[in-house]
Amino acid sequence: MPAHRLFLLPRPSHRILFFACGFRAIFAHRPAGQLRSFPCSLKVLNSPPGTQGAVSDVAKAYRTIPVLPEHKRLIVFSHHNLFFIDHCLPFGLSTAAGMQGKVADAMIAILRAHGIPSIKWIDDNVHIREPIQRRPDGVFEYAYDLAGIHAFLEPLGIPWQPDKCCDFADVVQYVGFLWDFKDKRVSLPEKKRVKHVAKIQLFLDQRRNTRLEAESLAGSLIHLAFVLRAGRSYLAGLFRFIASFKNNFQVREPPHSVTSDMRWWRDALSMPVIARSLELRGAPLDLDLWVDASEEWGIGLTWGHEFDAWRLCEGWKTDSRDIGWAEAVALELALLAVIERGYRDVDVIVRGDNTGARGALLKGRGRNPHTNLCVRRIERWSQRFGIEVVPVYVPSADNKADAPSRGDFANAGSQRAFFSFELPDELLPFLEHLP
Repeated sequence: MPAHRLFLLPRPSHRILFFACGFRAIFAHRPAGQLRSFPCSLKVLNSPPGTQGAVSDVAKAYRTIPVLPEHKRLIVFSHHNLFFIDHCLPFGLSTAAGMQGKVADAMIAILRAHGIPSIKWIDDNVHIREPIQRRPDGVFEYAYDLAGIHAFLEPLGIPWQPDKCCDFADVVQYVGFLWDFKDKRVSLPEKKRVKHVAKIQLFLDQRRNTRLEAESLAGSLIHLAFVLRAGRSYLAGLFRFIASFKNNFQVREPPHSVTSDMRWWRDALSMPVIARSLELRGAPLDLDLWVDASEEWGIGLTWGHEFDAWRLCEGWKTDSRDIGWAEAVALELALLAVIERGYRDVDVIVRGDNTGARGALLKGRGRNPHTNLCVRRIERWSQRFGIEVVPVYVPSADNKADAPSRGDFANAGSQRAFFSFELPDELLPFLEHLP
């Protein structure tokens, strides 16, 4: 056996204190299961005027956590015929993130127990403060600042990354987004926006890409879709492209549909400001609106005691169109009906019995390419008129739109609605609005 050498790193007492204080705070102040960080969007949304956030970043977060003594024999590496034992968590260890998360949860629990609301993601921490009073000149006063928080946590020996820590302000950068407590919105930092425009352009310029390159791009765009919600329906084709690879070394040219979607993303991100409002508009309206689709006849819609219907034309069930697509179209027709009757800037409940169409609308994309295009059109209508469809599932036996979807007008409702909105061009070959 080659000669070996052990490098023993000291185990600072503050690490033990960190664990002890953390678990004491957990059991003393927090019921089980409530240590998970609250979403930053809820914090921004529910904050009173004058609320601010600050960022603390832990330096070498994993390297501050000692390995359990009996586990050290499992973390040994060889270099130039010498064996080394790692006494702290190495970056890249699959379980390291979970263990670091436990320590971070302990710190968050300690802060919350002392009246300092905080949230975290891995080694990034956002501390929140609300004003304790407002002076006559309009200036808010606060109970603490970032230096005070760090001084409070100093006995735990947490190493901070000074260049990544930002003092309290109305806008704070966290998990790659800018969170605005004052205007209640989230946006993309300029640096991030430019970076991802370049990444998309590189994907397009290469023409042929590996699965890993496509997966990297998809991961970035999924993240950005939290802010740019319209982009969700422009990801389905990229996911299908990723699934078509046989291995990580194959190089393939994406189909036209994917390059077209990526150009949409590039152009959308080329706008100078990419932001999303976090304001709520109250409870969704319940207009007694129901939809259903049947393969035997078509699509039915009921609104209170009124109904309307569209018959599916012969040959509609081609090119992967199926009943799931028809159910998604039913939701689109309901949105167009709401728009026709003059509603704006509201959320509207639409009841139906298809879980697939409901799931596609909630996710913002569908697996079926035609269902995905339907979701995309719904998103465009929603943006234009400020109307959000809230799909609610009901059992088929309870669906009031079942009768008109089967052409049974005698049992459909008391009167015909006769909506006059124009169908999108994509639907004209497949739907007939009966006179």
